[in-house]
Amino acid sequence: MQANREVMRTTTMYTQLLFHDINVNTPACCLLAIVCRYLNEEYLKQLYYWPQSRGGGSVGVSTHVSIITQILAEVFKVMDVSKAQGDEPHNFALQDVMYKERVMSSLIQAVDYMDMAFWAAPFAIMTKLINCSQQFVRMFVDDGGFQNNRIQRAIDAQRANGGLISDVLSILSQLARMSKEFYPHIHNADLYDAFEILINQGEKELRSKMCTLIGNLCKHSAYFYEPLAQHHIIEGLIECCSDFDMYTQKFAAFAVGNAAFHNDYLYTHLQPVIPALIKLLESSDEKTRQNATGALSNFVRNSGFMIDKLIDFHAP
Repeated sequence: MQANREVMRTTTMYTQLLFHDINVNTPACCLLAIVCRYLNEEYLKQLYYWPQSRGGGSVGVSTHVSIITQILAEVFKVMDVSKAQGDEPHNFALQDVMYKERVMSSLIQAVDYMDMAFWAAPFAIMTKLINCSQQFVRMFVDDGGFQNNRIQRAIDAQRANGGLISDVLSILSQLARMSKEFYPHIHNADLYDAFEILINQGEKELRSKMCTLIGNLCKHSAYFYEPLAQHHIIEGLIECCSDFDMYTQKFAAFAVGNAAFHNDYLYTHLQPVIPALIKLLESSDEKTRQNATGALSNFVRNSGFMIDKLIDFHAP
């Protein structure tokens, strides 16, 4: 208990410093650099091989990384406040420190020494970093984010909790949205079985995020059309257009639109979704209506294959 109180006291003091110091050479940025270095892989490796009875092992590393990520989470809270106040130099300085100290790389390596039950904390910070800047996206890919089956384990519904899976889906979605150059990395990770489970059986928040991910996987090209069909993920996407959750409906319609945009490869698979899309045209949510309209329009974008079906269902 005493140790936990000391951690919270340090975190609070650190947060207060960040509110007042904005330049790269300020105490706050220097302190942040020191905190980041406690994620150094060599340090974690030594702790991992230290006897568990003396605070080492995977439990020791997990506890240590959890404390560091708790402090980093406070940094992002401060950055949110700074952003709301228009204080961009403050945030740029903090981001620059975390980039130079290679926090993303350190967090990726850290999970290899941790119990999986503690993975949510480092992946939550990875998600925040990726949402901050493209340079962290590149670091995630280049420094092993897709190696050692880390992503596969973190998205496994049988082993990972909902929060961890949600963050992984956010990371994948951001990569897919940003550039098609990341498509091969996602494809080679072979996550399709997990995708099929999540879009069919996952919690509503996870189904919604899966729909967003599929939409982004289909955003830049038809690269994923064939594997999405082969792994029966399109069927789950169609079901999501009739989901009881409005957010899932909205993002499912968005994904269907992108799945029909680049060519007509998926037209045959998408025929059953026509009635659901027509129904979504009457949704109370404007964006859902727009997504459904766009999807139906894309059904005649690349060929006339769907025209008869659209007429049969009295599509407007």
